[in-house]
Amino acid sequence: MKGYLSMFALVFLWCAVMPAIINAKNGQAYYESTPAFTETADTEETSADKKPIYIRVYNAETDKREEYELEEYTALALSAIMDEGSEAEALKAQAVAIRSVICYRHENPCHEGFEICTDKEHCFALSETAREECLEAVDETEGIILTYNGKAAFAVSHLSSCVSTES
Repeated sequence: MKGYLSMFALVFLWCAVMPAIINAKNGQAYYESTPAFTETADTEETSADKKPIYIRVYNAETDKREEYELEEYTALALSAIMDEGSEAEALKAQAVAIRSVICYRHENPCHEGFEICTDKEHCFALSETAREECLEAVDETEGIILTYNGKAAFAVSHLSSCVSTES
């Protein structure tokens, strides 16, 4: 029995603790946030200095190309996929994930000539209007994306979970 406990402790130490120690020594983080489409996260800009970022969207319903400002698209997609009454922190997390996918698609397009589409089975459906709580979540997380190895992360979620991820 002592042999199994020793082996378990050794495997746990190797799998759980060693990566944290190695990454701490290298100064790396598992997740980092950076402003979308900018060179560095260290520059402070006022809202007057910021230029809107536009993304090319294929509208699957109308079969047409549309253009949206990144934060506007994020709010419309967030309104479409999150229920009314969702917690503010959940909305913020999903806003960051949506923005991250858009930035990933900008670097790794899957549609010819478009970053993203409105097909909910493939990308993100859009709401006709953004709800107030979604606009607030997008504003509070403006420009923040998830990265992996210095590039936008493909932070997808599964929308057809049949409520198995609900609390």
